[in-house]
Amino acid sequence: MASSREHSPLLQQLDDGTLERFAPEPVRVRALDLFLLGRVRNRLVSGNRLLAEVTGTRDTYLVTVDVLASPIGADAIGRCQCPRQGRSGLCKHAVAVLYAWVHEPDTFQSVDRRLDRLEALPRASLLALIRRLVELEPALLAEVDAALPPGEATEAAPPARDASAPGEGNAAPVPRWLRWLEESPDPDPAMLDRLRKELEEVPGEARRAAGLDALLLAALWRQAGLARLAARRGEDRTAAFLRTLWRRLVDLVLAVAAPRQALPAISATAGTLGPAALREAGEALLERGWPGPALALARRALAAEESSDGVIRARHLIARAWLALGRPGEAIPYLAANLAAHPDAATLQLLEEAAALAGRESEIETALREGLAAPGYEALRVEHLLRRRLLGELARVLADPHARRRVPGPLLLGSADALRREDPHLARELYEEVIRRGEAGPDDPSMRARMEAVADLLPSGPDAASGDPRRAGTASRHAGGEDGGEQDGDDHEDE
Repeated sequence: MASSREHSPLLQQLDDGTLERFAPEPVRVRALDLFLLGRVRNRLVSGNRLLAEVTGTRDTYLVTVDVLASPIGADAIGRCQCPRQGRSGLCKHAVAVLYAWVHEPDTFQSVDRRLDRLEALPRASLLALIRRLVELEPALLAEVDAALPPGEATEAAPPARDASAPGEGNAAPVPRWLRWLEESPDPDPAMLDRLRKELEEVPGEARRAAGLDALLLAALWRQAGLARLAARRGEDRTAAFLRTLWRRLVDLVLAVAAPRQALPAISATAGTLGPAALREAGEALLERGWPGPALALARRALAAEESSDGVIRARHLIARAWLALGRPGEAIPYLAANLAAHPDAATLQLLEEAAALAGRESEIETALREGLAAPGYEALRVEHLLRRRLLGELARVLADPHARRRVPGPLLLGSADALRREDPHLARELYEEVIRRGEAGPDDPSMRARMEAVADLLPSGPDAASGDPRRAGTASRHAGGEDGGEQDGDDHEDE
């Protein structure tokens, strides 16, 4: 049996308090039940990896938990055969394995201790052991093939033609790419893109039999190590370039490697490179349709971030991941915090969408309209009112020349188009202001059409032809007097 004192400091960091960071209370309660009922069996510890079989409600599952280093202490990634696999966070079976390690570390069989003892065996004995293991489990033959030196022919991988560089029409691309990657520790980004396109056409079984997945993961670790070393030396430009290659390798690994191998390696290497890499990896996972792991990386990035810009980016990624998981209510606090810290149109629109999906539109609407009424938020306020079709309040805001000056021309045009029937005098003023700014010419066909359309809606007669573009009735409306027609309905709704 193993003792926790014999293992890495990372495993020794695990305790009940650490597990509270890994999973919400309902998951921990169910996991603790599984552990106390003796459902965690055949326990192994290998390096920083815990393995066990856990009997759940429906079946017995093989569970692997990789314990990783993060800026806030130990972190964990679980892999399980249960239906919950692929959703965000650790499942109850993985947490049950962690509870078993925290409370009964001596019950875990140590793979490392046995490997230390195997080193003393003669070569013939080791080969005999490998033969027996493969005969007991034929699927292990693929692992043996993957461990063979590059270029070694196997039955699962057809022999490669000689090729000096990838992408030359070779009928057996896997071994050729193996050799190229081995000889190119710093691959060119264009070559990585060609590699990805070609390898996506190769069946996964052939890639694994040739050992490509393992080689790609090794390249990912190597690239992260080079980037980290350059950063430690203060070679910022070199570190940035090497991290770009790491990011390309992340895309490549996600495209062709098995998820159960790719996700832990991507998470771990991103953690060594810092919060920006965690965000980049999270973006890549989100693009591939894996919002759960993306959320986990984004949370780690947010916890490690020190710059305000990085915090905003991490919050944005967290919000998008929650939206992709179908839980818009969880995204709202992050979007609201970003809007308060750095107001922009994209965040505002995403917050509006999240509020609508979560059924909290009226609640968020009240807070938004109060916040956007402050000086300096005129452009966002106009965009919000225009999108919500709150035309009465939109007209009141744009009737103020000082507020109008802070609104971009395209937004003024959109507002004038929306207000053309409700308040043609104001719409004409907005069109004329866009022309005065030089953002549109008076002879532009679209502007001529707009001006003609609004002229048809203006009252005719001496009063309309005078130099004052705003009629007394219009001015009284925006000063808080009576509204008429449909505009009255809009103002009433705005209150």
